[in-house]
Amino acid sequence: MPSIKFETSVVLSKEAEQKLALEIATLASLELNKPLEVVQVRIQSAMTVSFGNSCRTNSAFLHLALIGKIAPEVKAELPKKFAALLKEYGVEEKYLFLHYTETAPDAWGWL
Repeated sequence: MPSIKFETSVVLSKEAEQKLALEIATLASLELNKPLEVVQVRIQSAMTVSFGNSCRTNSAFLHLALIGKIAPEVKAELPKKFAALLKEYGVEEKYLFLHYTETAPDAWGWL
């Protein structure tokens, strides 16, 4: 059950957020070899984000949490693949951070 929280300073319409959520879910499903039906994506746009001594309007943070481990080669490629996807939405790759949380099944709860 991958769960992805995507936060960005880019202002997105509700329609753009919904489209992006589905694109992120599809990419994660393919790259992590998980069924699309169990991938959750949450998006928060129009956030204030600073880098260094200025606020950036084109930055983002993507937190990916899942049961199990991500293969090192997948971890190496995911930033590039997410950056390519997010470029369409105005996120600059140098202002995109990814964070991975790999956990055991007993760290999750669902029905």
